[in-house]
Amino acid sequence: MKAGRLGLLSQLKGKRVSIGNQGSGTLTLTTQLLEASGMSLNDLRAEKLKPLDALEKFKKGELDAVFLVSAAEAPLVRSFYETPGIRLMNFEQADAYVHLFPFLSKVTVPRGVVSISYDLPRQDIQVLAATATLVGKNDLSPVLVTLLLGETYDILKTYSYLQKPGEFPSGAGLDFPVHVDAEIYLKDGPSFLHRHLPFWTAVWIGRFAKIVIPLLVILIPLFTYIPAAKNLLLRLKLSQVYEELKVIEKNASNSVLKEKNFKDLADIERRVGNIKVSMLDAKELYDLKGHVGEVRGRLNLYP
Repeated sequence: MKAGRLGLLSQLKGKRVSIGNQGSGTLTLTTQLLEASGMSLNDLRAEKLKPLDALEKFKKGELDAVFLVSAAEAPLVRSFYETPGIRLMNFEQADAYVHLFPFLSKVTVPRGVVSISYDLPRQDIQVLAATATLVGKNDLSPVLVTLLLGETYDILKTYSYLQKPGEFPSGAGLDFPVHVDAEIYLKDGPSFLHRHLPFWTAVWIGRFAKIVIPLLVILIPLFTYIPAAKNLLLRLKLSQVYEELKVIEKNASNSVLKEKNFKDLADIERRVGNIKVSMLDAKELYDLKGHVGEVRGRLNLYP
């Protein structure tokens, strides 16, 4: 805006104001701020101009104020600063706007931060900073999420006038849900792999880990239970044989069932001979064979 005290947007009524070109974020934000201030574009002599066109008209005295959304370090902003008779508006109601719009924050532009030698600006000024949101589709590859955020960190390192180191990128004040990989990246930063390995090497190792680790989580318990399950099956098989031996031993003295007893015992011996066990279970098998032999001995005692 041109020199003169201006602290409320309502003071712009009837003024010649550039509100941002059609389709720009500046125009969208301007409209929201005016509506929150109880105004509409009809209350202004509004012009939808691109920043450079607005600057030229501003210098010629054809505009009273310009809405501008840009990084503080941008050459365009410096061009506005260096134009005689122009200064930043001090938002006296900055706290109220920040309360209404979570994507806004109040920022103090320190005196002389643009140019100490020219004392620009000539006083501390409260301005509004809008959050730029990086939005992607739901099916965006986690690899691209990591790559984009890594590049974003590198870009934002050069912006230091009005933000604290490491303040951005951030997941605060967003209108969209944060991608799970972005949330992890914002919280913990780049993974160990991305810090120490070439990008694609880290990506493939990460993908391999995502496949293998869940499989191990499933398979390791299975490997633990497999021996126990095999042992249970063996016990059931041996128990069944012992039950049959008990019946044969009970009927050993019955001459009518003698032939049947020998036949059943021969079947048991054949089945026991086909049982395969591990070294750990060999004792149980040989105990069973011994008991089968004892039952045969008893059958032979009876004529």
